[in-house]
Amino acid sequence: MLTILLFCNGSVYHQDQAGNKKIIYQESVFRNGDIIFQRGRNVASTFVVSVDSGSVYSHVGIICKSKNHIFVIHILPESNESKEGLVRREPLGDFLSPERTSGFALYRLSDNKGTIPSRAVDVATSFFKKRIHYDYDMDYKNHGKLYCTELVWWAYRMAHIDLIDGKYESVAFPFYKGKYILISTLLKSRWLEKVSINPV
Repeated sequence: MLTILLFCNGSVYHQDQAGNKKIIYQESVFRNGDIIFQRGRNVASTFVVSVDSGSVYSHVGIICKSKNHIFVIHILPESNESKEGLVRREPLGDFLSPERTSGFALYRLSDNKGTIPSRAVDVATSFFKKRIHYDYDMDYKNHGKLYCTELVWWAYRMAHIDLIDGKYESVAFPFYKGKYILISTLLKSRWLEKVSINPV
């Protein structure tokens, strides 16, 4: 699907030819280690939001700035879009393309924590280089495989910040029952503050 990109006053405006809502953001706002929450447009996104009623977002990743480029490190289950279900390092413009995204929010550590965000990015980058697979069991104790919130949490945990302060949510999914790291838990983290939002 063809996407139109317009650059104006340091902002990027995305709108696809199907008429999906514009995704507007300023690249200068993004910092290395920021956490980006996304609301997807597919059925899986609708399911995630229905299970996690405390969040309007269905996916999350970590911002990785490299020279003049901005990437998102994240993981999705195997699909036509996410290929083999591996950790991805994807250009921000692709992550926020309007055919995939209806809105997003950008968060970062609320106080100056020195090198912690960049260390979290280094950990997340190592997940990408190791080609870590998606964790279909959603077991936050098994870091050999990851799901999206676990990737963000574990990258920061390895950098010595526990974004959820050990508070895992007990949820009964249709096919799963146990404790999980939910998007709403990350959104409520005492360690994070909202930086920017493009409403869902």
